[in-house]
Amino acid sequence: ANAVIDHAGLRLNSIYFFFTKIALGLVVLLWFTAPLIKRFFHIGGNFTIFLLGTLIFFTTLLSVSWGILQGLELFRSFSWNQIVLHLLKLCLTVGLVTAGLGVNGALLGMSAGTIVAFWIATLTARRHSNHTGSTLCLHAILKLGKMTGISLLLIAILTQVDMVFAKYFLDPETAGQFAAIAAVGKSLLILPDCIISVFYPMAARANRENRSAAGLLIRSLFLSALLLIPVVISLWIWGDLVLALFGRGFRTNKHLLGPYCLAMLCFAASKVPINFWISKDRFHFLWPLWLCLALEVTGLFLFHTNIESILYCVLMP
Repeated sequence: ANAVIDHAGLRLNSIYFFFTKIALGLVVLLWFTAPLIKRFFHIGGNFTIFLLGTLIFFTTLLSVSWGILQGLELFRSFSWNQIVLHLLKLCLTVGLVTAGLGVNGALLGMSAGTIVAFWIATLTARRHSNHTGSTLCLHAILKLGKMTGISLLLIAILTQVDMVFAKYFLDPETAGQFAAIAAVGKSLLILPDCIISVFYPMAARANRENRSAAGLLIRSLFLSALLLIPVVISLWIWGDLVLALFGRGFRTNKHLLGPYCLAMLCFAASKVPINFWISKDRFHFLWPLWLCLALEVTGLFLFHTNIESILYCVLMP
């Protein structure tokens, strides 16, 4: 595992082949548990399961591509690829759901965005590796890819698990109202990425040169706050106008949009220190993430009778 492989193409192929087997294993597991998943989410057909399997497969491989980009020190490409992913998923998902495709539209939009981001990240990694001919340690890349993947997975679950419980425990109309609130609130998660795309390579360079990046972290948090807080205040005041875009009936729970956006503000701001520690190859922040996930899931299991209860569980971690 610690051996350095000579040819760049063979190095990347071996990494992708290793993780492709893991991704296929997850898809096979999904297939065998499909009846349970369909009952839990009230899914009628197999096409939704197919889309979910596609999303899981390419999300796994995308995490590997991101780990390789970090191992190659292509930090700016890594950050911009995250921005492309979030923008594509947001635009495609909202567009397809608005077109009336429902859950399948959401999964199709997320899958398509993930596939495009994976394709771009993989081409970038291969082009740079072939151009430089630099030798890479397979063990280091595998470790970075694994830890980055775990970090991204935990953040994704923390910010998406509320929709799982809302869809299962709430009636379809109420779940749809919560989905509209969540779609608007989760758009905040994209905003810090433009700051992280600049902050991350500077922090990684400082770590490589044994310089402190604490000042960079403070400035990035300050800029993130300047970006996020006005948007949250605007949505808190005029959120009913935004929810009206989904339909007149979606304004019923407009008073919950502001608190939900506050929760997403905290998750969005946390991406800055998380990327700070990743740039230093330190992953002790995973333990607090596990704790927050346990608190949120436990709360959702115990209190899921209405939108307000689910919202409080999202605010808790």
